[in-house]
Amino acid sequence: ERPLPLTYVIRQLEKWGTELRFVSRDEFRDWRENGAYMAGKASDAIWLPEGGGDGKTNDAFKNLMEEWYGQGLKKEDHLVLASGTGGTLAGLVPHLEEGQHILLINAVPNFPVMRNFEKWCGEKLSRLNIEILETSNLGRFGTVTDDLVKFAWNWQSENLIALDPIYTARIFFTLWQILKDQGGSFAGKRFSVLHSGGMAGAFSWEHKTGLEFIPRDIRPDI
Repeated sequence: ERPLPLTYVIRQLEKWGTELRFVSRDEFRDWRENGAYMAGKASDAIWLPEGGGDGKTNDAFKNLMEEWYGQGLKKEDHLVLASGTGGTLAGLVPHLEEGQHILLINAVPNFPVMRNFEKWCGEKLSRLNIEILETSNLGRFGTVTDDLVKFAWNWQSENLIALDPIYTARIFFTLWQILKDQGGSFAGKRFSVLHSGGMAGAFSWEHKTGLEFIPRDIRPDI
């Protein structure tokens, strides 16, 4: 059923001429589990997996990590990324060096993301040093607090890199907090952060609230 009001993303997709087919949560869950819905009703569709959860994006993650290590990433460095269901890290795992340090910012507070990792990655996880940092202080998934907006605005204005309120702003807010509170324990360490995009989330929030999340001088044009 067509949702009303339309979200920013849906409006943009229609503007670009995309054919949209709306399905129920049960139908979507059925497709994820066995492909029954798409096979029966939309066999010409292309399934875009979330992150690296099903291996179809393996080449992209391989290229990403080859570039990252080629630019000097070391296993002692902290590789930092946000997590929803864990699909992005699952895609990276096969291409990470043994012993790589991972700081996973859990954007869905208290979600048992390790359960998905064990399903997707198996024994490969044991080769890595993974630390999960919760974001419960920022509220449930999708919550955008005044503190987060204030921090993101100042951070973006200073660093000239656009953030979204759901994932990337939570990354840098959490890093800022732990470095402020525990900076000494990270002395001499480097942090390498994966910016996973998500700008549509920022625009959706702006449309809903009538406020600006991304400063105008660095807004991506999408």
